[in-house]
Amino acid sequence: MTGERSLRAALDALADSIVVRGFGPAGHAATDTDVATDTDADTDTDADTASDGDSHPAGASAVPAHVDATAVFAAVELGDATGDAVAAVDALAPDTLGVVVAAVPDGGLNQEAWAALRDLRAAADAVVLVGGHGDAETALRAGVAVLRDIVEGVGVVNLDLADLRTVLGDHDLAVLASGHADPGDANAAVVGRTLDAAPPGFGFAQAPTVLVHVVGGPGVTVETAGDVVAGVRERVASDAHLIWGATVEDDRDPDALDLTVVVGGVEPLAGPDDPCPRCGTPLVGYSLGERSTTFCESCGYTGVERSLR
Repeated sequence: MTGERSLRAALDALADSIVVRGFGPAGHAATDTDVATDTDADTDTDADTASDGDSHPAGASAVPAHVDATAVFAAVELGDATGDAVAAVDALAPDTLGVVVAAVPDGGLNQEAWAALRDLRAAADAVVLVGGHGDAETALRAGVAVLRDIVEGVGVVNLDLADLRTVLGDHDLAVLASGHADPGDANAAVVGRTLDAAPPGFGFAQAPTVLVHVVGGPGVTVETAGDVVAGVRERVASDAHLIWGATVEDDRDPDALDLTVVVGGVEPLAGPDDPCPRCGTPLVGYSLGERSTTFCESCGYTGVERSLR
């Protein structure tokens, strides 16, 4: 019993140390909804109000300096109030994990979004990209909710903030994608749907770290979750460091499951004349036989994964 109380106290303390903030219209709307609000804990999710009741205007002051947080999740649409998010995460204490959950514009990155992404990568510990297939608010709300579930939830195979830190690690750019499987769906199908839902324009075939989270009903076993994870493993680099967890929820359809994949260390898929992800200079293309790559003549950037055209 003492052990259970100690575990619960530790989990409660961790939950209380996660701060969620929104910037810009989409970020504010996403973090002001019920899915991002925990009324039973001191976790601060209101975009303009600190946990002690003090009000703060939107912008850099939306994460006040006195907040003692283990991690801050800042939600923003790329190119919309990005400067406020940059200022907020840049001002965090060195031991606070600053993660920006950034929505990619519908259809992929435009010039403004490229510039915003560069600024966010320079300021935050990590940028986790979501969306690119529709409404930014919906993508941000879902992304923030699933990250909090990963960090705060208790599963049959548990994940926590340490696992998220490991996957993000020294890699300042990650993508998050989620998918749903109904009873009878093949594992390959749900894995394919999930990875296809990742923000467009980013390659993860050679990404070094992957986090997989499976949430299912009472009919989903550890073995079932393991089979789904094996399907993800087949789609990423063979030497990628993969961490996975599974949660069973009794109120779900017994055999349905949701799959979330966070891939760390991704890079934009860029072609000749696209802006360099590092400095914005148009990239130059080189070809050798059937292979092609891109290179920035200004800053020397070569870390761009390329699809064959």
